[in-house]
Amino acid sequence: DPSGAAYVTGSTTSADFPTMGPYQGALAGTQDAFIAKLSPNGGALYFSTYLGGAAGSTTGRGIAVNIFGQTFIAGETSSASFPTTGGAFSTTYNGGASDGFVSLLSSGGGSLLASTYLGGSGEDIIFGLALDSSDFVYVAGSTDSADFPTTIGAFQTALAGTQNAFLTKFAEDLSAPVFSTYLGGTATDAAFAVAVDSNFQACVTGSTTSGDFPVTAGVFQTAYAGAGDAFAAKFSLDGGSLIFSTYLGGSGADIGNAITLDAAGHVWLAGSTTSADFPTTPTVITSSLTGTQDWFISMLSADATALLVSYYLGGTSTQSAGAIAVDAQGALYVAG
Repeated sequence: DPSGAAYVTGSTTSADFPTMGPYQGALAGTQDAFIAKLSPNGGALYFSTYLGGAAGSTTGRGIAVNIFGQTFIAGETSSASFPTTGGAFSTTYNGGASDGFVSLLSSGGGSLLASTYLGGSGEDIIFGLALDSSDFVYVAGSTDSADFPTTIGAFQTALAGTQNAFLTKFAEDLSAPVFSTYLGGTATDAAFAVAVDSNFQACVTGSTTSGDFPVTAGVFQTAYAGAGDAFAAKFSLDGGSLIFSTYLGGSGADIGNAITLDAAGHVWLAGSTTSADFPTTPTVITSSLTGTQDWFISMLSADATALLVSYYLGGTSTQSAGAIAVDAQGALYVAG
């Protein structure tokens, strides 16, 4: 946040996980999510809480903080008693192996301001979460539910394959989706990260094994290349159309795990690749695969028509990039 405090989420099976001023002070399920706020130097725990229901497991996968210091968290849960709030979009577990969830904690971590399930009768997982400057929250993930909740006028309202990606936008109160759409072809697709530009247009990345994944004309890569490609897709403000959508990959397995946008609107992606022919650009750090699986770091133009920067990064074994960020000076940070 602006003060330099750090917010983290994940999962724990520990009954003695450290808490501080919690909304939920004890482990409820076999595994619960946790949310914690740490001081800028890491020396103090400002708040820490479990979040989960009984007789199931819950994992926090995405986190973002608004200007009021309130924390949005998203992930997946298999608990039918996961805590939800009155007036939220879905207060009842929808079935299957798991539902996604989206929750909002107070600035002190002691109150649950809003919380909803998100899913259908199959397996639904939220992997990525992002906020825009008006406090709308965007979540992206994967679903094999034929009845995943979509909205009228959304880009794709029916499950196309065995598993599709999805993107859902909520207002701060989580009362109903502003829009909700599938994204995918007739095989298997998943979205692992989402970012939002200054025009409130959401970009997602992930992986696809669909040769008919929806792509748009004129983008960098319009054809499926191999055993699974990464993708980058940008939606219109209302979620009703694709501004652009492109594959990114070679003849091996390529996965887009992280996405961010810089001040010029360039689309930065990071993930993993086993492709010896993953697309790279000249004069970069590494232009060849070093291990059995390497990081890739790529920058697309703002309209995804050109690959401006792309390179491998890795050693002689296996590695995967999981997070990416660009600061105000344009410096790039990647972790994995």
